[in-house]
Amino acid sequence: MAMFATSRIEKVSSGCAIAETWMPLNGGGGSSLTARDPQTGVWHQLWIGSAPGRVFFEGGPVGGTMVLTGYWGNEANGEPQLIRMTYSLREDGTVRQYGEASSDHGASWSDSFDFIYSPKSG
Repeated sequence: MAMFATSRIEKVSSGCAIAETWMPLNGGGGSSLTARDPQTGVWHQLWIGSAPGRVFFEGGPVGGTMVLTGYWGNEANGEPQLIRMTYSLREDGTVRQYGEASSDHGASWSDSFDFIYSPKSG
């Protein structure tokens, strides 16, 4: 599998949040801050990047995975596209981030992206 990007992922705010800096090899990229609301149990993520600017995701654990959804940019018709990201721990210790897109507010989904996160060697 070819490398597409690198990420720096770390606990921040006394372990109460996760910060990621995503750096694709072809430039661009962005950062996210993810945390769980202790009142509701809902996880929230703010993504800020070169495209589409900023996105708010929310969700939580679902059947052994973490699922976050949010509206990402606009399609050609001007409608926002709903993105669903599913994070799953794989047997080899890597994490899969599988993204799906919906143009009909979640009634149907299509593949959008599929990334594997692995620890940096060395």
